[in-house]
Amino acid sequence: MPAPTITPDRLASLGYRVCCGVAWHVSHRRCGYCGTPFAAPPIGRAATTDGCPAAGPVNMDGTRRNSGTVAIRPRKGPTKTEARYLAECLSSLPPDWTAIYEGVSFLLSNGHRYTPDYAVRDSAGALAECHEVKGAYRLHSHSRARLAYDCARQEWPGIKWVWAEWDGGAWRADA
Repeated sequence: MPAPTITPDRLASLGYRVCCGVAWHVSHRRCGYCGTPFAAPPIGRAATTDGCPAAGPVNMDGTRRNSGTVAIRPRKGPTKTEARYLAECLSSLPPDWTAIYEGVSFLLSNGHRYTPDYAVRDSAGALAECHEVKGAYRLHSHSRARLAYDCARQEWPGIKWVWAEWDGGAWRADA
């Protein structure tokens, strides 16, 4: 399946610049790969390469794309804690059930989105469970994630919701 693409004009309208084949938000002052500083974007102009030595869109394998599109980078996989949860806890699911990493995203009534770590589909393909996995170390995003989880849990009561935390020696889960 080819990588999804977006035109430089659309990127510019969303507030992005293109350098080294990557779209950078206007809050970045320089390219994160080559270090080329970004000039102030001209009003109403398309996304530009701003003098980058590797000008032009690039595929993930380093080959050039046509100049009208930019490759969108694929999502990264699960963290070590999320992978451990999959191996230790979700391996006990019925054999015809499937756990999909970040397989569904919910639009909350407050306008925000929430994507649980694992979406579990039953044998009929229906969404049966959503699992959110957190490690022992609490990052600054922990309380925001818990708030989004609680909102989604209230708005979709027909789904089984699981908040799982690794405390350094065992899993604690509230269902």
